[in-house]
Amino acid sequence: MCGEKNMKRKIAHIVSEYLMQGHSYIYEQFVDLEKFNPIVLTRCLLNKNYCPFSEIHFLINSVKLYCIAYRVFPFLFDYISICFFEKVIKENDIKLIHAHFGTFAYKLIKLKKNVNIPLIVTFYGVDASHYIRIPSWRKKYKKMFTVGDKFIALCDEVKERFINCGCPREKIEVWDIGINIDEFPYMERKKGEKVKFLVVARFREKKGYPVLLEAFSMLLKIYKNINLTIIGYGPLRQNIECQIKELDLKDNVILIDTTNIQSENFNKLFKDALYNHDIFVLPSLIAKSGDDEGGPPIVITNAQSTGMVVVSTPVGGISRAVIDGETGILAEPDNVYSLFEKMKYLMDNPDLWKSIGVKARKYIEENFNIRKQTQKLERIYESVLKEY
Repeated sequence: MCGEKNMKRKIAHIVSEYLMQGHSYIYEQFVDLEKFNPIVLTRCLLNKNYCPFSEIHFLINSVKLYCIAYRVFPFLFDYISICFFEKVIKENDIKLIHAHFGTFAYKLIKLKKNVNIPLIVTFYGVDASHYIRIPSWRKKYKKMFTVGDKFIALCDEVKERFINCGCPREKIEVWDIGINIDEFPYMERKKGEKVKFLVVARFREKKGYPVLLEAFSMLLKIYKNINLTIIGYGPLRQNIECQIKELDLKDNVILIDTTNIQSENFNKLFKDALYNHDIFVLPSLIAKSGDDEGGPPIVITNAQSTGMVVVSTPVGGISRAVIDGETGILAEPDNVYSLFEKMKYLMDNPDLWKSIGVKARKYIEENFNIRKQTQKLERIYESVLKEY
């Protein structure tokens, strides 16, 4: 078996930091590869216990030093990083680079040319929405689209954006991030004395928190037996807390800031929350900067896997996972009354929770199963290497 593993072609998964809280979906993409032998290259090792992997090559493991280097000496740090990556790639006979996040992958163009192996890039959210609207970044992306070999988008909307930005259609692959459905088994939801709504999302504009709180406030005027739990972190926490106070929701809304929670503990918190709540709500919208989800958020597919009914919006590729009226419920984006109506509809029709939850679970099993998506990813690797 060891000899067989050593004969597998090696792939370098390159990410700027390994690994940010909530970014376990990157780890899931390579940990169970069957036909390839992955290694991880990163500029900064943030937490070796979160998504642990046997072969991680890092430049530094001090967050403080990383921040100084990144902010004070950005160009020098980029140059040193590329030299480090090149050395590791050559020493390990790497056959292909899979870079994560387009804004970081752009910095690897010189590396790709130096090592002369294929480059695949996966885009996730802000890198596939906000940045592609900035003229200077459109030029950078256009250059990367010329040099790179394959670009993975998480929805058709992003694919069209790339084509409009100059990426050849044949270089783009739409792919779904898989989840470990065994870790999120199905559980039937039944309406109890209190209905508990849940949102797990960063405290950022595109997550639609003001819309959610307004809609929940309207719902609370009709139903007294409801709660909302908010789990996340980010720059808009104070805004959210102020709105909770202004709407007098403090007795019915619980806010959990995960900024200082260790990543492995966050996973447990998240999983427990999914099984202790009834309805998942994420009213995503397009931020003023153009930032959107870029594909179905992992929190949504995880919630659907457990059989929880999801209420969301058809922006940024979410409708790829949430099919309105079948695998979930969709409201109009940035529309308080529309979201309120959908939440009220589920309150009034608890008999739908099971039917939608069952369909959601089946849909996730068929389309977002990590095993199936890993196989698709390996086929992408094989096709790129075959053409190289």
